[in-house]
Amino acid sequence: MIKRLAILFYISVLLLISGIVKAQSIDDTLSIKVQTGVLTQTDSFNPFYLIHNRWGKVTDDQRAFLEGRVRYSKSVSKNWRFEGNLAFRNQQFYESSISVQWNVFRAFGGRMIESLGGIENNELTTGSLAVGRNALPVPQIGLEVAYIDLPFSQGYVKLKGGLSHGWFEEDRYISKPLLHQKYAKVLIDLEDIIGSRIYSSIIHFAQYGGVSPLGDRQPSSFDDFLTVFFGQGIPNPLGGTAGESNALGNHVGITEWTWDQKIGEHRLQINYQKPFEDQGSMQYISFKDLLVGFRLLYPEDSKIKALYVEWIRSISQSQAGLPDPTPTVATREDNFGYEFGGRDDYYNNWLYQNGWTYKDRILSNPLFLTYSWALNFLLPFPNYSNQVINNRLNAFHFGADVELSDKLKVRSMMTFTINKGTYAGLYEGRFAWEGIQTDPDFDYVFLGGKNQFYSLIDLGYESLLLKQPVNFKAMFAFDTGELYTNAGLELGVEFILK
Repeated sequence: MIKRLAILFYISVLLLISGIVKAQSIDDTLSIKVQTGVLTQTDSFNPFYLIHNRWGKVTDDQRAFLEGRVRYSKSVSKNWRFEGNLAFRNQQFYESSISVQWNVFRAFGGRMIESLGGIENNELTTGSLAVGRNALPVPQIGLEVAYIDLPFSQGYVKLKGGLSHGWFEEDRYISKPLLHQKYAKVLIDLEDIIGSRIYSSIIHFAQYGGVSPLGDRQPSSFDDFLTVFFGQGIPNPLGGTAGESNALGNHVGITEWTWDQKIGEHRLQINYQKPFEDQGSMQYISFKDLLVGFRLLYPEDSKIKALYVEWIRSISQSQAGLPDPTPTVATREDNFGYEFGGRDDYYNNWLYQNGWTYKDRILSNPLFLTYSWALNFLLPFPNYSNQVINNRLNAFHFGADVELSDKLKVRSMMTFTINKGTYAGLYEGRFAWEGIQTDPDFDYVFLGGKNQFYSLIDLGYESLLLKQPVNFKAMFAFDTGELYTNAGLELGVEFILK
């Protein structure tokens, strides 16, 4: 009954807004879309790409949906602009945000659909290693600065950046932690000279504060915020600051480069991302753990719009040595010859045990599997208090955007992964040397690497119904491999009300 009332309320809001369209001024823009549809699958859960990289709006067992989206923007003057967005699917608002822009400055608040990292406007990627399209957006307030020319650079060097503060949910190991997010981006703009643009970014996130299960409040004062902001170290009494002990909170980030080159009527875009978890893994360029993507954009009159190839490798993670010395592993010899500062354990943290997730979905790339997702196809297994149970992987990915006609568009993706789990799973703990180190018959769910294939065909057909625009949509996904086999279909009809 509550679900029906909620749906009726959403519809009423959409109709009310559409009813006042005629009252708009010439500088207003209003967009209203409503979609409904069904999902079906061969297993008890939806396949990978029917769920992931969709802003957390599709649940594992979703069977039917009603979705609505409203976007309103208004230019008050040449420099001032306001924008509001509201979007829901069933009972979940996956976007509810407002923003105010003045000149190059933009202030925003709410759940904002926005990814950080990777090639811009790229729906063929598996996802950014920073913040992608996979999870429900974390509520935030923030400030961004659009590209501005670096003084004395004659417009060839431009700078951009942003800073925001957010709030994670209560239902996690450390409840209600805070989010610190910032990024800085440099653009070398040689478009007019050689048709080239070169981008470089550093993106940094931190989880801090919150309340432990015992009721202990984690540091969250303004001084603590400054510590988080600058990533200042917290001394380890046993020595060493290359691992978990090097900073307050759970720190995640990437460094990246993008080269965008015009080649005749095409554009070739190459993106490189390097993840980091601590000072030991923070390197601007490394060929051990990385994401590399190549996108080729075709001319407007081509039926092929874009081709994309991507490779992800996250096997090394500063090698197998313990992150920091322990009372029993205090020397390099105790650490089996490895230096300390290893086992970066991407997107996990010993204290913030839900890691870089929100509402059980990883905020970055969904190929880094979570325990919640894995329980759809695996029996319960030791996860060593970590939500991300597969962060050591190799992935090879291909995507294509094609327009078969003016009305029919096709997006297809294929992804092959080799999943090796985590160092914690391999050695029975991130700070342990057990598991395969001491037991040749040790049984681990990802032992030896598990192969898995994911695919998606996404069709969209534009038409008219009663002289109003209507989009017919179909998404077919097929997964198979050593983890599970599943196929699924989503069918939907989208009505463009405005």
